[in-house]
Amino acid sequence: MGSQFRLFVLLVIVAVAFTADAAAGTWYILPEGGGDAPTIQAGIDLAAAGDTVLLADGTYTGDGNRDIDYHGKEIVVRSQSGDPELCVIDCQGSESDTHRGFTFQNGEDTLSVLSGVTIQNGYCNQGAWPNYHGGAILCNASSPAIRNNIFSNNFAVVGGAVYIYYDAAPLVIDNIFQNNEAMAGGALYNYGTPLIAGNSFVGDTAYSDGGAIKSTSGHITVIDNEFINNDAGIWGGAIMCYGGSGEIVNNLFEENACYDYGDTVAPACAR
Repeated sequence: MGSQFRLFVLLVIVAVAFTADAAAGTWYILPEGGGDAPTIQAGIDLAAAGDTVLLADGTYTGDGNRDIDYHGKEIVVRSQSGDPELCVIDCQGSESDTHRGFTFQNGEDTLSVLSGVTIQNGYCNQGAWPNYHGGAILCNASSPAIRNNIFSNNFAVVGGAVYIYYDAAPLVIDNIFQNNEAMAGGALYNYGTPLIAGNSFVGDTAYSDGGAIKSTSGHITVIDNEFINNDAGIWGGAIMCYGGSGEIVNNLFEENACYDYGDTVAPACAR
């Protein structure tokens, strides 16, 4: 009887796994508006947990392809090719028409994945919170996995490309941050507990503190990244930590600069 019961349990487990796998769907999106849904947001709205929103190569613009929200879903949004240079989300933001790429604000976890895209020309500079935070991505009390993307030419008052806020612990892994700008945290501003690993920060600028990264609370882990030619107007050409705690381990720093103190890491951080 015991062996029959174990066999029954095993069959149930296999059936559940098969059903879950079979239930996972793929929503194919084209930049010109065809495919299974007309926009990235529409694909996300249709998707269920475990699904993939698969983006064909090309450039995505306009409403539904910017200011995108996962709505708390455990889904993957990724490029079909896996090459972020070939799959571009152009936010087309400006001082008078502000937009960012994605907002994570509904408790997303690391099963909510963004991978293999470029997000460029986000611009967030107006109004109350959170309208001037995170030119490309805002993480608020959410912890998605953000990996193998390019963030280029984005601007925000704080966190030129990415802003990580209250109780957020995203995985930010193997991305390229280039030529992003902010008043503080040229590429990334942290207020949570993220893992920042394997990224390249190149040519990012903060007009005040943290040419690439500024962290003011929580606990930031910065491992195996490279920081090249970033610039801050006052403190921390590459990284500025002011409050909270952090680990900064095995990173490469080259030709970062600031006006006042800490060409690489401002004094509250230890290399």
